[in-house]
Amino acid sequence: MLEKITSKLLIIFIIIFGLNITLFGHLTPGGGFQGGAIIATGVALVFIAMGIKFWSERTLNIVKALGGLGIGFLVFFGLFFRTPLVGSQEVFKLWSGDYIVFLNIFCTIIVTSGLILIIYSMVEKE
Repeated sequence: MLEKITSKLLIIFIIIFGLNITLFGHLTPGGGFQGGAIIATGVALVFIAMGIKFWSERTLNIVKALGGLGIGFLVFFGLFFRTPLVGSQEVFKLWSGDYIVFLNIFCTIIVTSGLILIIYSMVEKE
C-alpha cells in the first residue's frame, strides 16, 4: 500500500523534472531524449508498483507516429514558420534556441512512447 502512494506522488515530480529537462535542454545539458527517458522511467515506476497498464499498444503507436510527424513538419517547414513561431533571439531565454524547443518536445513524445511500449511489452508477458 505504501509503495502505491509513494509511486503516485513520485510520478508527479518525475514528470515535471522530465519536462524541465526537455524544455530547457538547449540551455542546459539535456533535451528530448533525456527528458523522454526520465518520463518513461516514471511510468515504469507506476507499472512496477501498481501492476497496471494505462494505455494500449495501439494508442502508444499512434502517439509515437504523431511525434514523428511533428518532427517531420518542423524539419521540412521550419524555414517558413521560423520567424512567426520564434520571434525573440535573446540569449538564455526559453526561445533563444529557435525551434529546437519544439524538436525537443516532439523527440520527448517519441522517446517516451517508445520506451513505454518496451516496458508495456515486458509487463504484459508477466
